Amino acid sequence: MRRLDELAQNGYCRLPTFLSPAEAAGWLQRLDECRGSFRAVGGKGGLGLPFHMMDGEQAMARLGDICAQLQPRLQEVAERVTGKRLEPIRDRRRALRIQRYRGRNEGFRWHFDGSHTTALLTLGNSNRGATEVVPASWTPLLKPLFYALYPLRDVFSLFPHVTLVAEPGELVILSGRAVLHRGAVGDGPGERVVLLAAFDPAGAKPRPIQDWIARRFNY
Repeated sequence: MRRLDELAQNGYCRLPTFLSPAEAAGWLQRLDECRGSFRAVGGKGGLGLPFHMMDGEQAMARLGDICAQLQPRLQEVAERVTGKRLEPIRDRRRALRIQRYRGRNEGFRWHFDGSHTTALLTLGNSNRGATEVVPASWTPLLKPLFYALYPLRDVFSLFPHVTLVAEPGELVILSGRAVLHRGAVGDGPGERVVLLAAFDPAGAKPRPIQDWIARRFNY
């Protein structure tokens, strides 16, 4: 199946060897040098789960080599998979994020992304955390219900979903605005480390209200 067809059918596609294990380990070591710069993000108003994060502005200041080398590669692959010309979303804090999930209580609840396409690169996954995705065929039913049930999002775990446990170096291209998904906790010790790059079609109109909501309720 072509990548474009896979993305249209499932809402995601997987590229298991985007980075070699050695490359992924090298970038993870680079991140570990700045471990103290990751901030704990609490679930605001009980609506989100805690995790540790470095946003795009922080990453540019402290890990400019990662931004310069990986973000363009992610964009190139995302464009090839989606068949669209893309650009990083306008919000620099959210255009590139590095997130660490430690322990059994950290994760990201069910949500739709504010961006059109998300490139989700796993650099470490010693606790076997996962991205869980509800198939795209359910989106027409679930999207109208989602915001009405926003405080009760755990109910969406009852719907069929796939569990993507990525190995270091694996890239997942996700139609984040089109499919419901979450970051699920792992079943072992250690942590999951992911780099996310968010893209919109080139020339897309600003969405100030959605951007404000994303900042307000997520981190």
